[in-house]
Amino acid sequence: MTFFSLGGSLLLRHQRTIHGSQLQPTRAASFFALAYLLDPLLGLNLDVLRLRFRMISTVNQYHYHKVISGKAKGLGPDMMRTLLVPLALGYGLGIRVRNYLYDKKFLKKYTVSCPVICVGNLTAGGTGKTPLVVWLCRYLAQKNPQRPPQCAILTRGYKNQKYQTDETALLEKKSEVRVIVNPDRVAGAHRAMGLEAVDVLIMDDGFQHRRLSRDLDIVAIDATNPFGFSRCLPAGLLREP
Repeated sequence: MTFFSLGGSLLLRHQRTIHGSQLQPTRAASFFALAYLLDPLLGLNLDVLRLRFRMISTVNQYHYHKVISGKAKGLGPDMMRTLLVPLALGYGLGIRVRNYLYDKKFLKKYTVSCPVICVGNLTAGGTGKTPLVVWLCRYLAQKNPQRPPQCAILTRGYKNQKYQTDETALLEKKSEVRVIVNPDRVAGAHRAMGLEAVDVLIMDDGFQHRRLSRDLDIVAIDATNPFGFSRCLPAGLLREP
C-alpha cells in the first residue's frame, strides 16, 4: 500500500537554510567568499569548512536546476541538456530492469517478522522525509500511550562520518527511538531486531530499496516540483521512471 504526501516540502527550491536563516543563492557566493577570506585571519574551525561545502552545494544545485529545467539559456546549457539525455535514458532503463526483476521474483525480497513502513520520495533532493519519519514515530507512540509500540528507524547513513554521527544523534533525540545506520537495509533490519524487541521498523528514504519487503509505503512529494521536470536523473530529478 502506498500513500502520497503532497505537502512533503513547501519551501522554495531556490532558498536554502544556513544556520537557521534563509540565504538566497545569489548571496551564497558572496558569503562563501567572505568566509574564505576571513578564515586565515581568524583561525576559524571545521564548522567553516562544512559551511564552505554548503555554500558551494547551494550555488551548484541552483545552477543545475536552471539547466535541467530549461530556464538557463545559451549554447553551454543546451549542450549540457543534450549530453544528459542519454545518461538519463540509461539510468531509467537500469531502474526498469531492476524493478522488473523484483516484480517477477528473479531477485529475492526479504521479509521480517514485524511490520515495515517505508518513507521515501520520487525525486532527488529534500522533500521532508526525515521530519515525516520523526512525526510518524511520535504518532505511533501517541496512538497507544499505555503501551507504545517499540519502533526502530533504518537509515542508509552518509559518506561524511561526522555529519552521519550528528544526523543520527539528532534523529534519535527527536524521534526517541533507536536509529540503525546501514546502507544494507536487510542487514540493518536484522540488527535492529537482534538488539531489542521491535514492533515496527521505519525506513527513512527507502522507496527505491526493493530488497526489504514493506507493508506500507509513504511517498513525500515536493509540492513546488512534484515530478522532477518529468525526466530521470541526471536530465531531471526523478529517481525512477
